[in-house]
Amino acid sequence: MTRLHADNIEVERGVLTDVVSGPDSAGAVAVGNPAEGPIRFRWHHRWYAVRTVLEHWVEAGKWWQRAGRAGQSGAAACPRRDGGVVLGIDDGEREVWRVEAGWRSGSMGVYDLRFEWGTGRWSLIRVHD
Repeated sequence: MTRLHADNIEVERGVLTDVVSGPDSAGAVAVGNPAEGPIRFRWHHRWYAVRTVLEHWVEAGKWWQRAGRAGQSGAAACPRRDGGVVLGIDDGEREVWRVEAGWRSGSMGVYDLRFEWGTGRWSLIRVHD
């Protein structure tokens, strides 16, 4: 069973070493590629430690509807890895991280966390039972 959510969450990022990247054109799944991602998140006043990244993918959004409109209202501040901010177009691009996490031992669950590049916000979008 899957429960859908749209809850804003606070996320602490770090370097992950065991990230599963989705299948490539040949159907192969890459494991072990280092990437920056969520190492823990706060939801309902509790900090959940990420134990494993089960999947990670990028959703492009409707970039073709906003291409070339950088000076218009679609511009948003986006965080960079070095802590700075870059101004760009909000084209709806987002990253989704499916993680196994828990807030105490024995409380592990599977959660889908989404990072919106246009707004710089994290949200919990799905809980898998």
